Amino acid sequence: MAEAERIAAFLDEAPLRAVDEIIEASGQSDEVEDRFELLTLLSRGVLLHTRHDAEVNQDDPLGPLFDVHLPPSTRATIAAVLWRAIDAMPFDQADHHRVIDIFDDVYGKTRVYGELGLQVRDQAFKKLSAMRDASAKFFAELEAISGGIASLDQFGRGRQAFMRHLNSTIGAALFQPFLTRKLHERASLDRLFGAIGDVASAAPQEMVAKRDIATVCLREYIEECDSVGTRYSRMLAQFGHRLSAAVDEHLRTSPAAQSARLSVVAVDKKHALQNVGGRVILGLLVSNEGPGHAFDVRITLDTDVIQAERGEQYLGDFPPGTRVVDIACLVLKPVERALIYAHVVWHGFGVCVPARGHRLE
Repeated sequence: MAEAERIAAFLDEAPLRAVDEIIEASGQSDEVEDRFELLTLLSRGVLLHTRHDAEVNQDDPLGPLFDVHLPPSTRATIAAVLWRAIDAMPFDQADHHRVIDIFDDVYGKTRVYGELGLQVRDQAFKKLSAMRDASAKFFAELEAISGGIASLDQFGRGRQAFMRHLNSTIGAALFQPFLTRKLHERASLDRLFGAIGDVASAAPQEMVAKRDIATVCLREYIEECDSVGTRYSRMLAQFGHRLSAAVDEHLRTSPAAQSARLSVVAVDKKHALQNVGGRVILGLLVSNEGPGHAFDVRITLDTDVIQAERGEQYLGDFPPGTRVVDIACLVLKPVERALIYAHVVWHGFGVCVPARGHRLE
């Protein structure tokens, strides 16, 4: 089976991703030979992911997963894999009974069965039906929550709903085992959501800096989702992309995205310009009168009296406000008084503003 061979090639390096893809691929073939190959890969992948070294027997490939002596955390991960696989993997009758047994052992001792209205003594079909329904409901609600944050105005309420859902009984049992801790632990999500919240509450002069921080946090989170490579991590990556779009849209419609207005005046007009080759510092007071940010701000001097040691002065991003810029210059010819123009060019949001000259005397 070509698909099994493809997955086996990266199983040792990325066992969780392999387990995920085995479950996805298992519904595509009804061949008995393929069944054993997939079940063997599934068992190996789960054991590698949970760091357990056990021999996988071709006659009973799932046998090691039902070892009652495995640690509770490992059995919880195995139960999550089997829950995900109940409609996809080709379990035989013996496997089916053992799957129910591990569900009873893991979920009968936790809040999962209680939340689903189940008891250990219930019949197998009732348990499986309730677990299928709970899984479908969980993912429908997750999609509704993540899709409901179309703007940062909805972020606060959406953030709380997302955290509650991710850390719900079903979320912890079914969803989190297919993620890394970075994708669901409270500290990571608090950092991510805190950065986004800072954008939502930022004053116009802080908006771009806060957006940049949030963008880095979102990029790191999405990259982690992509590196995990499971179906569930891809759902969170999509959520991250939606948040990123909401952050960008918030900035685009804020005062920070409106046109900027820059001006330049000389700070000190008394300079010794009589000595050719002499060095002078030309101080400029550069102001952004707002309301928007200026990006990629650059200043050049236009005069035949002095020459900036650096032909172009790069100021970078410039929120509303004022800063002093000192430009080191060399005197080209001796004069008592000079007429100098400072040309300023910058970008707005998607717009390059033509250079504007400011007369300095």
